[in-house]
Amino acid sequence: MAAGYVPVVPRDGGPWFDILDREQGKCGYAYSSLGEAAEKIDLLMNDERLRIEISRRAFERAKCFDRSFFEEKIVDVIHKVAVSKLK
Repeated sequence: MAAGYVPVVPRDGGPWFDILDREQGKCGYAYSSLGEAAEKIDLLMNDERLRIEISRRAFERAKCFDRSFFEEKIVDVIHKVAVSKLK
């Protein structure tokens, strides 16, 4: 995703929940069968405008998995716990 690829992932796994956030067509596609996967890939290969649009959103979504993003979230949680202990 950070390289601009549109993810096409199984609907029954972690990527559907974590990467696509259970949203079909926003940052990528999920499939339930190999035939459905082929349809999604064919759609992306034949609609350049759609591929670029979803690729852009996937690139933005990939930023959520950056190390600095996780570091900021951890620091924020620690800060909130520390502040609540002081009250």
